[in-house]
Amino acid sequence: MLLFHATAVLAAVALLARGLLHGGIGLIAAFGFVIAATLFAGDLTLRQYAGHSLFPYAAPTGGTLLILSWLAVSVAAVWPGK
Repeated sequence: MLLFHATAVLAAVALLARGLLHGGIGLIAAFGFVIAATLFAGDLTLRQYAGHSLFPYAAPTGGTLLILSWLAVSVAAVWPGK
């Protein structure tokens, strides 16, 4: 999960640098990947090793943010740049 989304963050940043993604939306999506993957994987890891979660619904929140980040990358790819 983390390796796949780390690659997605690097790809989004590379596409932003080349101007192939809309700047604001692409940047939000890249930050969304980082925050969401951390929430999702962090909550699952903490549940496994410590026996409790970060906060209620942390993993579903992270998963939902991952989906929204992928949608944001899609929108940033088709939205006309400046």
